[in-house]
Amino acid sequence: MFLVFQQLGVGGDETPTGDLVAIENVAGLSETDALTRIQSQDLVAIPSRENSETVSEGFVIRTEPVAGTEVEPGSTVTVFVSAGIEQFPVPSLVGLDQATAIDLIERQGFVVGIVTPDPDSSAQPGTVTAQDPLGNVQAPAGATVDITVAAGPDTVELTELVGLTEREANAALQSLGPAGRGRHGVFRRGGSGPGDSNHTHRRQ
Repeated sequence: MFLVFQQLGVGGDETPTGDLVAIENVAGLSETDALTRIQSQDLVAIPSRENSETVSEGFVIRTEPVAGTEVEPGSTVTVFVSAGIEQFPVPSLVGLDQATAIDLIERQGFVVGIVTPDPDSSAQPGTVTAQDPLGNVQAPAGATVDITVAAGPDTVELTELVGLTEREANAALQSLGPAGRGRHGVFRRGGSGPGDSNHTHRRQ
């Protein structure tokens, strides 16, 4: 009996594997350029957004698998593109009292900026009448929020005038400027002794 053996070779019925592809480093490229580069390597590029404090919006942060990894042609590569710094809604502050507004700004991760008094507002003094940025506008953590607060009419604290002569009292009021002087004379002495001195401050 004569036997003839045909050498088929180990694994002769398997399809040969193609050459591996090293993923190109596309970090720092624009989204469009990065996807084009990856796809030109016969790979499938899938964009994905994530926030970044260091990479400008629309530019590539990294890939997964990482650059330099060898993969088979047709493999999927996720390209992470920067969505910019994470943003949060600014709280709505108008109508709140100043202390509550400041507490809310700080608790939500923002910084209190300029507090501007508004003496012409008809709102209750101490109430926030305006803010910048506006409520619900998106801003990064640590952003400054300015507020305007109703202050009521201008007021001035008068110097104690009891016991002064009329000349001395008027001189003291004159030193306060227009808010102390008013438009007319402001001091009248009455009564029979120093303790009966009368002073009047009128603003017109």
